[in-house]
Amino acid sequence: MEKSTGFGDYSYHSLKLEKKDINFLCNVTKLSKERLLLLIEERADYYLLLDTIAAREYTKEEFHCLSFNLIVPFVIFKLTKDKNFDFEEKSYIIDALCTFLPVIAHTNQIVIQNSKKSEKHSKLNFVLCGFLDIDVEDHQILKDIETGFRSAGKRELANHLKDWIEVIKTMKAELWKTVVV
Repeated sequence: MEKSTGFGDYSYHSLKLEKKDINFLCNVTKLSKERLLLLIEERADYYLLLDTIAAREYTKEEFHCLSFNLIVPFVIFKLTKDKNFDFEEKSYIIDALCTFLPVIAHTNQIVIQNSKKSEKHSKLNFVLCGFLDIDVEDHQILKDIETGFRSAGKRELANHLKDWIEVIKTMKAELWKTVVV
């Protein structure tokens, strides 16, 4: 079986990077495509790379053509540089966003279910709370999300839930400024 190089109509592993994303990362890191692909073989290594290079300032033009699967983690790492979130927490949030934002974008009707406190429903409701202007101050949904995250062993995330929702709301505004011409 031939090994995937990450180019063409398929993704590089589960990262779903496009050729333009790989080219951007090669430019920023000054690595060859082959070296870069070796470096980001594991999702955690990819996230560590993005966390490292997110400190630099970038122009709108540099970001405009990048895929959703590169922009979202990049913006999360950039916005949380000075926050007290650990790397695992950031990675978990990025995975939730990259999983559920495309689902939300292609859905005609959105229903927030506060009766199900599973990890999956907590992730979905978390993304919805961040991207929709839901007041979470005394909203039962926030308690349900916290319960779902705690039952999944994500205690720190549950403790930082309001802070994360604010990060997502900021990211929404930042992404809009980035991708809108």
